[in-house]
Amino acid sequence: MKKNLFYLFALICSMSVFTACKDDEEPEVPPTIEDVVAEYSGENLKLAVEGAGAVAQDAKIELAKSDASDKVTIVLFNVVPGVTEFKIPNAEFSVITKSIYASTLKGEVSDNVSGYNVKVEGTVDEKVLTANVILTEIEGDTVNVTSFYKKVYKGDMDINVSNIPNPVTMEQRVYISKPYSYKMEQRDTAMIKLAIKNFAFEGIELGDITVDTIPVVKRGEVYAFGVEARTLKLQDPIGEVTADLNGTIIGEDMTLKLNIDALGLKVKVAFQGGSVVESQTVNMEEMIIESAAILEQKKTGTTSLTLKIWDNTPDKDLLLTPSYKVTDKGSVEYILVHVSGQEDVRLSQDQIDGKQPIDFSVLKGSDDYIKYHMVAEDPNTTKDFLIKIERFTTTMVFDMKEWGEKDPVGLTSSNDAAALLPLMGIIMPEEPAGPVVKAADGAARITTFKTLTKDGHNPTLVPAITAGTLFTGVFSINISSTLKSTKFGLPYNKKPSKFSFTYKYTPGSPVYQSVEKDGRNHAVLVDDKDLDQCSIAAYLFEVSSYDETLDGTNVNTSSKVILKAELTDGTAKSDYQEVTVDFKETGNGSYDATKKYKLAIVCTSSKWGDQFMGADLSSLYVKYLAVE
Repeated sequence: MKKNLFYLFALICSMSVFTACKDDEEPEVPPTIEDVVAEYSGENLKLAVEGAGAVAQDAKIELAKSDASDKVTIVLFNVVPGVTEFKIPNAEFSVITKSIYASTLKGEVSDNVSGYNVKVEGTVDEKVLTANVILTEIEGDTVNVTSFYKKVYKGDMDINVSNIPNPVTMEQRVYISKPYSYKMEQRDTAMIKLAIKNFAFEGIELGDITVDTIPVVKRGEVYAFGVEARTLKLQDPIGEVTADLNGTIIGEDMTLKLNIDALGLKVKVAFQGGSVVESQTVNMEEMIIESAAILEQKKTGTTSLTLKIWDNTPDKDLLLTPSYKVTDKGSVEYILVHVSGQEDVRLSQDQIDGKQPIDFSVLKGSDDYIKYHMVAEDPNTTKDFLIKIERFTTTMVFDMKEWGEKDPVGLTSSNDAAALLPLMGIIMPEEPAGPVVKAADGAARITTFKTLTKDGHNPTLVPAITAGTLFTGVFSINISSTLKSTKFGLPYNKKPSKFSFTYKYTPGSPVYQSVEKDGRNHAVLVDDKDLDQCSIAAYLFEVSSYDETLDGTNVNTSSKVILKAELTDGTAKSDYQEVTVDFKETGNGSYDATKKYKLAIVCTSSKWGDQFMGADLSSLYVKYLAVE
């Protein structure tokens, strides 16, 4: 009995000691909001997401203080599709007690911008957040979005490229337009076409990014749009890429995200901007250049101006200061001088502002120009205005030694018209190959053809007799009147005295004339003409503008011709003849140095060619032409 009492006493003593030790420890304190406010990622985050694909590797969750003392804000990073940072404010925070104290979180937000209802439930225990995120898509309404067509949004665009450490930020515009559709249906009014113009980064210009037929839905006040895995065509060196695009329009504001996969190169584009109304029109309204050296100025619409000068104009007389007017709200961004074979040169701001002259003497060739590059209020709308120099020669000497593609240099022929005849069923001989060809001895061979179809009956547009013509001027096909296709004459600034030429002539026989009958052209024999004759003549005629010309219908009858020199004997010549004839007044007035004149040299193998009369294969050979 004594022994049992001893054991009981020992147990009571040991219990009192244990109790005394327990009373000495600090009691457990439940966690507060301050204890859980932190960023959770990596090993400190156990995340499960329902309603989306795999959890992103860079996903994380931040718990932040809320305005309410018993609430937290849950911030989801790279969890909600298409949204880098998603916030759930005023989430519930509470403490639970198990073997130890832990915290629970619960929050839910329905967001029309992202298009998801996002629900989060989680537990924070020992600084580890275990969270379950449930994503439920919000269905949008299909609505008519044609009111957005032609809208422009201006703002900042961030471009982040996978192998470039720092993102690029620039001002940019996003354009909305009508989508393409081969058949307009009701569904098309719920789509847009979106464009980013002049897309570039790190000095690489990739042109325009255009995404067509993008569906749009409305969720509350939010218009949301997006497409996935679209193939886009960019400029070289990138070429075709795959892109995902999504964005929203709320009121007058747009947000846009574009993820591009360019052969493994990842490009992320983020844009945020507001609707703007900017002029997308720019033109050169006026361009005035005053100088005694300029004979004429010819403006072509709003795109170019040609200054006409003599080729011996001194360079010092071509230091010019243009004055100009650009469309309201537009401006000249730069002026560039382009000379073939040389690097382009940009002029100074003082030259742009008209404070310093521009040297136009450097423009020697037909491909040289000075370019005014204009930009509208919307800088993605640009336009160029070119100024060229056309130099008129004062020398009229042609020796047939140099030929262009079809004609002797400096001269023009009717070859272009003849090239169309086979297309109209006209039978053409193999030799010579055209109205004007280079002969074996280097001369220009000018030939008349009987131009008939296989059945000998031509359509009314094609004469039955076509005389070859070599002349100074321009050939421009006139379907309704073939004689008007020959635009005779080049500017000339002195009084001519003599016309020299070297030629020989082989006339054909018999002579035919093209006569229209029953709606067709026929070759009718001319009884009173046994042999054909040629014509070589030079005409000086007055013009009010150097654009003015004479042609096959009036060069021999016009009252504008004041001086003429011509071959008086157009009959056969088997050997080359060297002839010099004087210019004589025609009775239409005298030469006046203050007036404008053009000089036409016209050589034809049939002198009656303007009456569609001549002999088949009459051939005029010309080696030399010169006016003194």
